[in-house]
Amino acid sequence: MQKQKGALESKMKDELAATKLPPLSLQIIEFIKGRGPTSIGEAVAATGANRNTVKLHVRNLVADGHLQKEGVGRGMRYRMRST
Repeated sequence: MQKQKGALESKMKDELAATKLPPLSLQIIEFIKGRGPTSIGEAVAATGANRNTVKLHVRNLVADGHLQKEGVGRGMRYRMRST
């Protein structure tokens, strides 16, 4: 029961934090949740936002622990951080 309670509290915290994210960040997260590991270019194409703006949002999402990097250089992909 304690484990389930902790998991639920963690999920509620994540949901609350997600509501404070900018709309583009939420859009990127939803795209990655539905698609899986994604490159910056794919996120740009999906959102229609400026490449540099998407890069900034993804960098912030990684720093905040929402996303995780996979690979290096041009092969870099981003996925949801596993809990």
